[in-house]
Amino acid sequence: MLLRSLDRPCTTTRLAAVHHLSPSTVSYHLTRLHRAGLLTRLGDGSNVRYQRTGEADRLLAHAV
Repeated sequence: MLLRSLDRPCTTTRLAAVHHLSPSTVSYHLTRLHRAGLLTRLGDGSNVRYQRTGEADRLLAHAV
């Protein structure tokens, strides 16, 4: 659900609020998705925004 909701860049805090999860839980999963090459990190001042990669988009397109 986190990967699917990243159709535009978003912070860990925002994703946690939207999905009613703790920021640490979201951070854990985002880190794993990033390591798998499914997310990129974008620096935005003091915030980090996560964005899906093309590979993640392809996976989601096939997971209908």
